[in-house]
Amino acid sequence: ELSLYLIEWLVEGYGNNSRATDLINNTDIFILPTMNPDGFELGQRYNANGVDLNRDFPDQFTDLNNTIDNREPETQAMMQWTWDHHFVLSANMHTGALVANYPFDGPNSGVYSASPDDELFINLALTYAEAHPNMESGGFSNGITNGSEWYAVFGGMQDWNYVWEGGCDITLEQNNVKWPNSNQLPSLWDEHREPMIAYIEAIHNGVRGIVTNSDTREPINAIISVEGIEHDITPDPENGDYYRLLTPGTYTIIASAFGYLTQTETITIPFNGSIDLNFQLDTDPWLDEADIEDFESGDLTNFN
Repeated sequence: ELSLYLIEWLVEGYGNNSRATDLINNTDIFILPTMNPDGFELGQRYNANGVDLNRDFPDQFTDLNNTIDNREPETQAMMQWTWDHHFVLSANMHTGALVANYPFDGPNSGVYSASPDDELFINLALTYAEAHPNMESGGFSNGITNGSEWYAVFGGMQDWNYVWEGGCDITLEQNNVKWPNSNQLPSLWDEHREPMIAYIEAIHNGVRGIVTNSDTREPINAIISVEGIEHDITPDPENGDYYRLLTPGTYTIIASAFGYLTQTETITIPFNGSIDLNFQLDTDPWLDEADIEDFESGDLTNFN
């Protein structure tokens, strides 16, 4: 329901509200009002097959197969949708508590489980919680929690998004009452409107740019690394554009790709906004002399 309010705020605000106009003009925004239509209609967390969809994704601790095989149709659709759009920042929305929950969600309940981007995730969760009028009333310090420290979840969407797809995803528990009455919706929207908008705006913090071949200007299937943070991302394959969310500070950014000379740049992320950093990679001169076969073609004719 809050997703529908958000859609309404965006489309009715376009051209009338500077924040809505700026977001729509400068951000690709995708909104899925419900991932679980069966559960929504039946008033339960499970789909019609009795499966909790937020336990059905690939899991770094218990299910290392990043495939749609043997998963629920809703999970398959969500995974395919994510693959098609290369999302950078997202959130999944729940009720039953009031807190912004961030990765990792496992492996041990009651034990803090930090991701390589722990500082970033804390910042993102606080972006949401601090914009809420009283997020701490949910009983969590600063209105946020590390998922595993709260309780372990296996097969959750937020960890899958980060571990396998490179995107930053957090879980928003938006009301202590699991099924609030419909007459509460306007007040809940009033409380969560600013947090939802501020969270979307956080996509514009960090470093972004385009990775191309220096000769042809064609996009390159590269890897973007940050020195000291063991979590790489890849540019969008269609246009070569990348978006790496980072907290304010100085970082060394590395762009690498097979067949190209690696490039490294040191940048400083401001307290608000992003740094533009494009990479134009030169072909590795070794390729001019190399005798290369593609083993996937199954036609290794150049070698005995």
